[in-house]
Amino acid sequence: YWYHAQGTNCHGWASGPLALMSSYMAGIRPTAPGYETYEIRPDLGSRNQLYAVVPTPGGEIRLEVEKNETEYVVDAEYAEMEVKSTGKPMTSKAVEEGLTEKPSGESPVGTLCLTAEELAGRNLILNGKKIEENKKDNLLQVEIP
Repeated sequence: YWYHAQGTNCHGWASGPLALMSSYMAGIRPTAPGYETYEIRPDLGSRNQLYAVVPTPGGEIRLEVEKNETEYVVDAEYAEMEVKSTGKPMTSKAVEEGLTEKPSGESPVGTLCLTAEELAGRNLILNGKKIEENKKDNLLQVEIP
């Protein structure tokens, strides 16, 4: 927006907190170049919910986390980007008009990582399914389907 006394807040330096939030609060980080593999290690702290979308070279990682007294619910998905045969990203209008094709190849592999402290005795629900605990060194690691 524009404020006559200060100017605009729509600059690169004003977006720094968003990058920090997706990396630290949502915990979405690449573990291989180009997000070929990635991990999600949310840190909600005192918050009860979080929603994040992180753009990657091949699409978006979408994350929604909600916790209450009994459950820690995580919905995570990798949404592939629609591309034209030239390999360039297309606009949503081009997608609607059917001018795109799906990229070839495998979707990136994601891993959800949660500490016992973060779970705090709650049941983990990942993409609608209850996950049985498989902890290693006080850390639960689950491949995202």
